[in-house]
Amino acid sequence: MQDNLEGKKKLPRPDLRVPNPLLRTPETLTNLRSRILIIGTVLGLGIGIGVVFVYPYMNIEKFKRIQKTTRAELPPQETLQPAGLPVWRDPFDRKRTQG
Repeated sequence: MQDNLEGKKKLPRPDLRVPNPLLRTPETLTNLRSRILIIGTVLGLGIGIGVVFVYPYMNIEKFKRIQKTTRAELPPQETLQPAGLPVWRDPFDRKRTQG
């Protein structure tokens, strides 16, 4: 039996050891930092979008009140207009020609 095995090459044995999940190598720490950075960025964007876009739509009455009081404090448009420039008008509001 030994004679038959001498001429053949031995195959490498596979490494069946399970790595320790608690062992922190530089590679796993880099992966962890990358994951934390990506999750933090996504969370930050989500919170920012929520504050800027979603919150006003959920509280429409509050923002209508704020807008009403803010616009009441502003002077009429004619007083804000720079000297020499006409007051803005709608260019599509054309006069009807009588035929």
